Amino acid sequence: MHGLRRGRVLVFPLVCLLLVALVTSVNLGGALTSSSLGLASTYPSTWLVTFGTLKDDYPWWGLELGDRGYVYVFGQSDYWKPLGYSSLVMSKISRYGENVKNVIIYGNGTLMGRDFKIINGVIYAVGQVTGYGAGGTDAYLLAFYENGTVASFTTYGSPQLDVFWRLAVGRNNTLYLAGYTMGLGAVKSDALITKVDLSGSILWSLVAGGPQYEYVWGVATWYDSTTDREYVIAVGQTNSFGAGGYDCLLIKLTEDGMVEWSLVFGTPALDRLDSVVVGDDGYIYVEGATYNTTTGNPDVLVAKISLGGEVSWITRFGGDGSDVPYATYVDKDYVYVVGATTSYFTGTQSNYDAFVSIIDKSSGALVSFVNFGGVDTDIAYAVKSDVNYVYVSGYTASFTEGGRDFFVAKMNKQYLLEEKPESLKWVYGDFPEDVNVSRVLVEPASFPVNTSSVYLTLNYLPPTTYSYRLLGSLVDVNTHIATTSGNPPAEITTTTEVSTVTTTATTTATRTVVDIITETLTTTETYTTTNLVTETTTYTTQETFTETVEKTTTATTTHTETKTQTSEVTATRTETVTTSVPVVDVMTTLGVGVALLVVGAVLGMVLARAVFRK
Repeated sequence: MHGLRRGRVLVFPLVCLLLVALVTSVNLGGALTSSSLGLASTYPSTWLVTFGTLKDDYPWWGLELGDRGYVYVFGQSDYWKPLGYSSLVMSKISRYGENVKNVIIYGNGTLMGRDFKIINGVIYAVGQVTGYGAGGTDAYLLAFYENGTVASFTTYGSPQLDVFWRLAVGRNNTLYLAGYTMGLGAVKSDALITKVDLSGSILWSLVAGGPQYEYVWGVATWYDSTTDREYVIAVGQTNSFGAGGYDCLLIKLTEDGMVEWSLVFGTPALDRLDSVVVGDDGYIYVEGATYNTTTGNPDVLVAKISLGGEVSWITRFGGDGSDVPYATYVDKDYVYVVGATTSYFTGTQSNYDAFVSIIDKSSGALVSFVNFGGVDTDIAYAVKSDVNYVYVSGYTASFTEGGRDFFVAKMNKQYLLEEKPESLKWVYGDFPEDVNVSRVLVEPASFPVNTSSVYLTLNYLPPTTYSYRLLGSLVDVNTHIATTSGNPPAEITTTTEVSTVTTTATTTATRTVVDIITETLTTTETYTTTNLVTETTTYTTQETFTETVEKTTTATTTHTETKTQTSEVTATRTETVTTSVPVVDVMTTLGVGVALLVVGAVLGMVLARAVFRK
């Protein structure tokens, strides 16, 4: 009996000690795992967001990934017409799918937005415009900020049609602008590639072509560290050379504008290249379309080419309908191509679904083909990727406020490789149907082509340039978010009470701008997500300006009053990022744990003594 009691005396303290240790270890372990070890945030698995107005809003090839998981897209809108013409639109999306900001740029002409890049907080965009320039339709380069301030707007052109379709970032603060021209010495239509500095000043401009038509649809840069040289790869199509119809065209140039080689490949049918990227492996990856099919409908064409112009592989894939690619991207894992398909559909057969295809880099084999959409047309125009996710942008006519709307999708790479990916259910919004997603088996085919080197006629006549002032402002749009679970991402709905760590970064820049009607000298913009992450950007501006009021009287005695403020601005931007994360004081936590262990031991002894007395 006494032995049993002695056993109880030993058991009770041990049980209490174990319970206290277990509680302490769970609390301490959870806290350390959350934040104190600096582990990366967990992104939501997959989402799709649509945003737009009652009229057509649609992006083109502009898609960029920013700091802290932000996604930027660029295009145009037929809804905002402050001066009677369509506007350019740039939208900023958080990593959780929330529409954070929308900027419109507008003027006295029709603006079409094609592509953009972000350099040191400045957005550089290209496209085409009417109502400005040398006549007809001119190409342009636009520079603006997230708050809607336009830094510069320059047109490039001739009395005929001139277009910039894409741009690439060069070294030493330069840009390469690529498109085509029907003026500037072109016989019919020639490739147009222009190198400029960040102010828009021309460093050189090249017009290249043959006796018929040439178009450039894509451009990329590559830096050779062994020779300290930069190269430019432009792609498009030509019917001056090749196997017949239009053939695929590649041009490799030096950073000085000298052509190293020009390559043409294709079939007797129509073939073209739409976009190009250069991988870290030093190979050129291109995508385009070919009509050399049994149905006469386009198939996707993807090729890998060395920097010397040697074709490594060419893959073609598609179905009985039309499979039209628009953009490609490459990372360490795969080649990604996006576009639109009527061969495989989740809604109505006569309408397009957007698709994402994944291709093996080494062999050109098609790894996965995933299409998604609704009952109407859905088209993917741009694609990027990071370590775990693939980002796709385009427009949807299936899930809209009216007309066409922007969409941005963030998809986990593993999700795109699943046999049956989950449909995306609406978290915000009242669309009756889900975003249907399916992965289909598509058999790729070898693609025999005729390949040849060609000599283009070169002309270094620069386009005529003009500078103008455009206006910008922030606007709101209607937004809908869909996820695989039908629930908001956990980061948005979390209610965990946490401490905060505040990091402040301050940068100062001085610039001179000319603004029209400045109403506020100090503005504060705050964007808060429900995941307890608050970003506050404050612009404090001190200005000395002169104000001129001009009144113009017409025959009808109507007075037009214009206020013009010309100001030299010294702007200091302070950005404070407050991120709510668990903070653990290890020594304090260990002290609490030891104290709890002591309390548990004492409690165990008291209980044991009580039992022993019995």
